[in-house]
Amino acid sequence: YTENSRPLPFLPHLALFHDAHLLITKAIVQIAAAYDPGWDALAYDPGWEPNHGISATWNATSGTLNLVGTTSGDRYATALQNVGFISYSEFPAHASSRREFTTVIVDSGGVNSNTFRSFLEICGTPDAPVLQIEPGFASGAIASYTELGSPVLLAPNALVSDADNTSVAFASVT
Repeated sequence: YTENSRPLPFLPHLALFHDAHLLITKAIVQIAAAYDPGWDALAYDPGWEPNHGISATWNATSGTLNLVGTTSGDRYATALQNVGFISYSEFPAHASSRREFTTVIVDSGGVNSNTFRSFLEICGTPDAPVLQIEPGFASGAIASYTELGSPVLLAPNALVSDADNTSVAFASVT
């Protein structure tokens, strides 16, 4: 997963092997390791119509996506193939560069499947620093200086920020 990307499906080739006479009632997908609350999320995009009665609920506190609805294993496999990871952080690899996911399926007999584990590597991208000039100061504005006069402040309230780094190593004015 690369920073600022769309949700990335991490189970695109998932197949379910189960008793064909039993329907699936629930699938639980959780960010099990290195979950960054408030930034990481799991998104469900059915990408197909109809959704066959499967609905999704995201729990940001636990990092868990619940897919609920009684239908076939094939339809659940398709639904799980459309679950994607997204991070809203500008520095998503700060906690760990790898997220671990667990997936458990529940059949209509109330029996849980084995826990399937999958992993996703996180790649941050460098963001350029941002220079904010004070409000009302137009870009390209001209300041007046008189020879041998006092120094003139060009932007006394300028702010520099960088989402990836809290210290600026170099700046120049030309």
